[in-house]
Amino acid sequence: MPEELREPLARPYTVFDIAVVEGDRLAVASRLRAMLGLELHRVVCVGDYVCETFLKYVGVPRMCIVDGRTLREERIEISFEHMFKYVERCTNPRSHISRSCVKIVELSGDRHGLLIVVDGEEDLIALATSAMFEGMYLVFGLPRTGVAVMYVDRSNLVKALNMLSKFYPVDRDA
Repeated sequence: MPEELREPLARPYTVFDIAVVEGDRLAVASRLRAMLGLELHRVVCVGDYVCETFLKYVGVPRMCIVDGRTLREERIEISFEHMFKYVERCTNPRSHISRSCVKIVELSGDRHGLLIVVDGEEDLIALATSAMFEGMYLVFGLPRTGVAVMYVDRSNLVKALNMLSKFYPVDRDA
């Protein structure tokens, strides 16, 4: 990841048009259900805690992307694989966006109920996803802040593409 993107990606609400949902887990879940309960086919959730909350209180979204960790802490068990029709796995090193993970997201097509389990870190896959699916909702956690809900309209898509254009390929691809 280019150094110049660290700060904006740490605070995506300074770059993208997003709604930040704050409160305890039940309050956040209630708000997410009200906002997105009828749009499950257009929701992509990123992050273990967000996906677990969404699955428990809202429903099965089009796609969940998890890495088996919360706040980069020790590995946690992914206990919701059985809720998905499709499960894919890929590897994505920290501060990278791997071709293998992007390929899985790209090929997701119309498959509703896809779980992507990332060996490594899933955070930046959210950025790549926001550049692929205009008309979708991207839901992801903002550590110690709340949950971000971003509607991928033309403006947010262009912002994501501009950020992605600053990434550079590396020799190895996980």
